[in-house]
Amino acid sequence: MLTLLRRHRVSTSVSMLLLVGATALILLQPRLAGRLVDSATAGGPDVRLAIALVAMLVAQLTLEAVAHF
Repeated sequence: MLTLLRRHRVSTSVSMLLLVGATALILLQPRLAGRLVDSATAGGPDVRLAIALVAMLVAQLTLEAVAHF
């Protein structure tokens, strides 16, 4: 198995790094969503947090798509 993987180690390593980045973004999104909810209950929603949350979601989906490609 390792001999088969040896020829593709660069593409496998890049794919794993991209998936690690996507996983980090997945883990950070609930924290940002919680801050957004807290700011909405305290007065008005913070537009910057909402934009950051959407940007993180798009980045995570893009990383996963590129990693699987």
